[in-house]
Amino acid sequence: MHEYAHRRILIVDDEPIVANPTAEILTRRLGCQVTVADCGETALERLAEYPYDVMLTDMLMPGIHGLPLVRKVSSQYPLLRIIVMTAYARDFPYVDVINSGAADFMLKPYQADELVAKIMSQLRIAAMREGAAPLLEQPVAAHAAVAEARTLQRASEERYRRLFEGSMNGMMLMEADTFRIVEVNPAFCTLAGHDHDDLLRRSALDLLDDNARTRIQSIYDNFRQRRQGTLADIHFAAEGNPVVLDISLSFIDAGGEELVLVMAKDVTEQREMHRQLAAIATTDALTGLANRRAFDSRLQSMVRHCSQSGEACTLLFIDIDNFKQCNDTHGHQTGDEMLRQIGRIISEQVRLERDTGFRYGGDEFAVLLGQAGGEIAERVAGRIRTQYLEGECHGTSMSIGIASFTSAMTPQELVEAADAALYRAKSAGKDQIAIA
Repeated sequence: MHEYAHRRILIVDDEPIVANPTAEILTRRLGCQVTVADCGETALERLAEYPYDVMLTDMLMPGIHGLPLVRKVSSQYPLLRIIVMTAYARDFPYVDVINSGAADFMLKPYQADELVAKIMSQLRIAAMREGAAPLLEQPVAAHAAVAEARTLQRASEERYRRLFEGSMNGMMLMEADTFRIVEVNPAFCTLAGHDHDDLLRRSALDLLDDNARTRIQSIYDNFRQRRQGTLADIHFAAEGNPVVLDISLSFIDAGGEELVLVMAKDVTEQREMHRQLAAIATTDALTGLANRRAFDSRLQSMVRHCSQSGEACTLLFIDIDNFKQCNDTHGHQTGDEMLRQIGRIISEQVRLERDTGFRYGGDEFAVLLGQAGGEIAERVAGRIRTQYLEGECHGTSMSIGIASFTSAMTPQELVEAADAALYRAKSAGKDQIAIA
């Protein structure tokens, strides 16, 4: 039987394409009871019906969502562990999410192992709280338990020292106020790339890159109030050998002196493997552009974001005229090289921060432009078509259909509008641009 079979998890996300696979992963891997709510109001109804251990919530949904939802839920259910997931980290700063009452933060798209690890961490915290509850309700028993624990601790100092020294994960003790390192184990020395004595003269912050230092400082006071916290993807500023860590912080009262026990796990290879697998799963091998699977996911997120923010976005559909005839005449190798060339042209013409190019299928391509209306999209389409025609086309040309998002559109309606514009461009003689 699964260890977590009696635990309840509530997933709050209005996208079935995200919520249902997430529920399936947690049910299969952890065996817990998983419920899905498609909006904040439904989530509040479910929480009123049953006690849940963890709530995993998206930030952009119909009705109540985002930080107001997290604040409301954390206020009404202080023991509930809340994990926020979003594809728009810049819209929801990490420190704001934690200060609103969440316990952790996760970026979309996530990896299954990351999801399971974060949920397990919160379930263990919930179990620890439950175990402490009877002692808190019985002060005399609690006092006796604490006294016994202190006796055992004194009798077992050497054993714990051996555990500390022999741990495969990095372990560090630092002063809570100054971040000065008090003690480290050999595994931590290896991760940091410094010997034991050198580390004892340093501030723990000196070991981090600028981004990691900023993240820890921004959330540190909140962790201190909670007496614990976890952070993923912390980068050590190691020269020539960058290291990515998952760390947990536990605040300890050591005879009137407050110390922090930092546990660090090296996840460098794991993160790189996840990055490569994610790239393979969402990238077209021939052109290097994002693939159809990535298009569907990105389109859903973009339309939802624009619906909430009022920002503009525009979709281009691109089709190579007479491509089949080219393949039949010049061979598939020539056809493949033409597709690769189009991939390079699209990559050169889109803005890395806001736009995405896709191979939609066969000789069809798509470009999703963020924060761009029809005028900008028409200029981008013109540059793509001009650059293509300046090369060796082997008797082909390029037709492009353009559709701009309006607030009443669904993702499917935006696709249909761009597809209809492309059809008009092809029907009017090909080799042209049409606007919906």
